[in-house]
Amino acid sequence: MLEAKNFSYKEILNIPLFFLEKKSFSVLLGQNGSGKSTFLKALCGLNGTLSSKVILNEEILSKMSPKKRAQSVSWLPANTHASPELTVEEICLLGRYPWNSGVVKKEDRLIVSEILTRLGLKDKSSQSYLSLSSGEQRLTDISRVLSTQTDLLILDEPTTHLDLKKSFLVFSLLKEKVEKEKKTILITSHSLELTKKFATHVFFMKSGSLLLDEKFQALSFEKKIKETFELEEELFLLEQ
Repeated sequence: MLEAKNFSYKEILNIPLFFLEKKSFSVLLGQNGSGKSTFLKALCGLNGTLSSKVILNEEILSKMSPKKRAQSVSWLPANTHASPELTVEEICLLGRYPWNSGVVKKEDRLIVSEILTRLGLKDKSSQSYLSLSSGEQRLTDISRVLSTQTDLLILDEPTTHLDLKKSFLVFSLLKEKVEKEKKTILITSHSLELTKKFATHVFFMKSGSLLLDEKFQALSFEKKIKETFELEEELFLLEQ
């Protein structure tokens, strides 16, 4: 599905090999400043230096046309900025641009409507983005990414500003996309419990390097968490 080789960037990243398995829900864990966001941006082709080292569906990412890349991978940054005049629906319809080139069709509105309903925003669709709470804005951002309907989705801390209930909803929906629609999803998160419950694969990043890139193993999870975050105390939340 996605492979990256020789990811070396300044003193931020040093990853000889990374492989993302198709139809997986992968979570990247690590301390703030460990290089997670830089890594995800590079995987999406947003780092010109590294995009030639990313292979997506057997094609070098840097050689893809902008349109094909937009139809292949969706990206959600940790922080987003929206035009103040746009409504929730209009922002989500932006996610359909790679497919309709700005000419909105009935199908586009139906896709957006379904996603907004799933994330509890249907009654907010005509409201201004800036009139929403920070949590509702984040759900709108996620809705836009899901509206693009690419096979690969990469999201940087999607549950930022979300309460526990909404975070659970987002993780649950993403896992459903993997299981029912065969999507491949990679996210960063600071929620150990939700990661433990929903992830099919877990990656640990420390100082720009990956400590682990294998299928989720419950027995080694706490050990890797302690190593990644340099913890000494027991993590009671992870007890079986």
